[in-house]
Amino acid sequence: MAEASTGAGIADVSVFIPAHNAARTVGRCVETTRRCVGADVRIVVIDDRSTDGTGDIARRAGAEVVNTPPGTGGLGTARNLALRSCRTRYLAFLNSDCYPHPDWLRVLHAELTAAGAVIAGGRQDELRDGTIAERWKAVHLRQDLGDRDIDDPDFLSGGNLVIDLTRLHGTDFDPAHTIAYEDVAFCRKLRAAGERLVYRAAAAVDHDHHETLRTLPRKVWSYGAFSTSVGPYHGVGGALRAFVRMHRRPHDQIRTAIRADLKAARLGFLAVDLGLLAASLTMFVAAGVRTSPPAPSTRGQR
Repeated sequence: MAEASTGAGIADVSVFIPAHNAARTVGRCVETTRRCVGADVRIVVIDDRSTDGTGDIARRAGAEVVNTPPGTGGLGTARNLALRSCRTRYLAFLNSDCYPHPDWLRVLHAELTAAGAVIAGGRQDELRDGTIAERWKAVHLRQDLGDRDIDDPDFLSGGNLVIDLTRLHGTDFDPAHTIAYEDVAFCRKLRAAGERLVYRAAAAVDHDHHETLRTLPRKVWSYGAFSTSVGPYHGVGGALRAFVRMHRRPHDQIRTAIRADLKAARLGFLAVDLGLLAASLTMFVAAGVRTSPPAPSTRGQR
């Protein structure tokens, strides 16, 4: 990472970083962001009920810290708090385990001012491949749209984007989406209102997310459980129907992964695929008995 600021000349923008128990990464995230954006850009960490000192670490790194209100929480709530707290025209979002490249903000800001888009997003390069879960995720669960620029994509990842707040039409994030899908639903609401999105691969961040076979199943399940094709459900019977609906989706991650791993003879990945399939059924049943629609824990946000 370049030490010198490359954010000089970028006006009317603030950076918000939702964080839940992010003590391992939030300090580096804030420090890297400061080097990227310069001294005059406001950096705010939204501390979402952390119990590991995330807020204190963020303050020491030079960020302002805002806490989610008592009795609330999750990514949708944290992002809405950022919308309400932002005092500039442009709001940039990073995840607390993302470290922006030097030109990250300049590229996205230029796209918004030149292309007339409501949101511009960029690439996320995975830093970790030490576990089979991290390798599986890098292949089958990318949190970006790849290495090519895309005009008007279906959605963008909340971990790397800049929003023009003057064009939101009152749109906000759904607080029911506590660990995933809040960015997808938000983008699709804006597209339905006639707004454009742009994806620029040059606006990159490094994604420092530690994934294990224990954390991966909830992540994969949460991406599908909140989709409109699954919908709300209740009870064991409803959970079984929701499970079938999820795995019939054209872009279901597990079904797509099984096909690709069979074709490539990735036997280790196939074992992960089958484990994820069984885990997703278990989580549908457990969540369906408790509530409708599912409301998973916010632990382990992206």
